[in-house]
This record gives sequence, C-alpha cells and structure tokens, in this order.
Amino acid sequence: MTYKDGTKVSGFVQASENRPPRQCSNCKWLRKGNSCTHPVEMADPEMIKHSDGTGAVDGDDCCDYFQNK
Repeated sequence: MTYKDGTKVSGFVQASENRPPRQCSNCKWLRKGNSCTHPVEMADPEMIKHSDGTGAVDGDDCCDYFQNK
C-alpha cells in the first residue's frame, strides 16, 4: 500500500516513502533553487511557493508527477 504525506492536490511524498526512490533533483520539472515548475504543483494552494509562483521543494522529495530528466 502506498502511503502519502503532504497536500491533497499534489500527493506530495517524501523520497523515503517512495519505492523505487524518486527525488525532485532527478525530475525534469525541477529548476535551479529547488523550484518545481509542474503546473499542478504550482496551482496547489497548500504548497509553499517561491515569489515567482513555482513550488518550493526539497531535492530529496517527490510527487506523483515525477518524470525523469
């Protein structure tokens, strides 16, 4: 059973809770400064945002929208 932590909209999860592990730092949506640019993450009202509207993420975290670079 997959266990999720975080917001209802994005399904944000910690890397340690994913199998196999996925990290934001390996995702094509991540930009410099640990900014997530995925549209669903950017629209999530519960997610902490940078001033430009991108999601503030930790490089070791991950969400349901992970895509390899």
